[in-house]
Amino acid sequence: TATTAQVREAQTKLNDMGFHAGRVDGVWGPRTQAAVRNFQQSEDLETTGQLNQETMKALGLEKTGREKEEAAALSDQSPTGSAGQARKDTQ
Repeated sequence: TATTAQVREAQTKLNDMGFHAGRVDGVWGPRTQAAVRNFQQSEDLETTGQLNQETMKALGLEKTGREKEEAAALSDQSPTGSAGQARKDTQ
């Protein structure tokens, strides 16, 4: 899923390109989704209505390497987090 900052950047870009994503507020709503869908159709991308990597790249907003690493680190965290690891190390 896209971060608030990524949604805001996409809204700005979509509005600048005439796709009318609505107010630039970083909130994923029906106007933003419709704008993304219309953009995807205009670019012959898979029309998902979602800010996937292909769409972000076409908008010139592809995630940087650091953002990819941070997103991966967040998604890899287990419910026990680092506390579970620390407990393992002290036993």
